[in-house]
Amino acid sequence: KPKAKAPLHSGAEAKALAVGRPQPAVAAAPTGRTTNRFDEPGFGYVIEYPADWQMEKAAAYTTVFSGRRGTPAYDAIVSVQNVQPAAADTADAVRLAYDDLKAQLADAAEGLAIDAEKDVSYAKRGVRLAGRQFVATYNHGGRQFRKWALVLPRPSGDITHVWSYTAPASRFDAYRPVAETMLRSWIIAN
Repeated sequence: KPKAKAPLHSGAEAKALAVGRPQPAVAAAPTGRTTNRFDEPGFGYVIEYPADWQMEKAAAYTTVFSGRRGTPAYDAIVSVQNVQPAAADTADAVRLAYDDLKAQLADAAEGLAIDAEKDVSYAKRGVRLAGRQFVATYNHGGRQFRKWALVLPRPSGDITHVWSYTAPASRFDAYRPVAETMLRSWIIAN
């Protein structure tokens, strides 16, 4: 059986996630577990998220995880988007997706300051990938936010995954351990 490729992410919806939360999600009933697992065919990855958080598919191949409405964690958002840049090779795909994400953020936000830009590597279950990450601070809708974004290619190189954690600046450090735990649980399929 051939492995399913991670499908194309449609471009227009990506701009909605550049700065913050998409439309409100419908809360799911608590499960009694400490974590839930997102593992849907065609997305190209699996990731665990807190059982008391909600998951929503915000757009084509864009998954958003956050605390439930009415909780302090509601504005702490971890998202994963599949993006297909028109690139000649894997390194070019990462660069194009990375630059596009920064450009979308600059267009949608005010007072953008990007720091902590660096190359990153992913090595799990025999899959080794090279990508880029940044941390940004910006204003949107009268509030200050911080975003940590990481762009990694699919092993085949034709799709990139954009993982990000966004929260109001005042809560960024409080929910960063949750985002880090989710990032550690993120497995990109070979």
